[in-house]
Amino acid sequence: MAGLAKVLVSEEEVDRQAEQDVLAEARDVVADFEVVLQRVRTGDMDGAAARRKLYQDASILRLKARTVSIGGLGPLTHRLEEYLAGIESIDG
Repeated sequence: MAGLAKVLVSEEEVDRQAEQDVLAEARDVVADFEVVLQRVRTGDMDGAAARRKLYQDASILRLKARTVSIGGLGPLTHRLEEYLAGIESIDG
């Protein structure tokens, strides 16, 4: 029984870890946005392809943000996804 106690994790710890994972994902997405925008500016990536990539990343982040309770992250990711869905291309 003592070995089992070491394996069990509290609900709060699971929630905390999920929030940390989503925040790490958000940081990665923002860093990737910067790289994609730089590639558009230098002509290394087409604006329509950049929009598709950013939209895909924003959609994934929005879905992950729905699994945690981080104030403001859900609406922010939803609006970002809506914005990217409404444009055809990213201009450098």
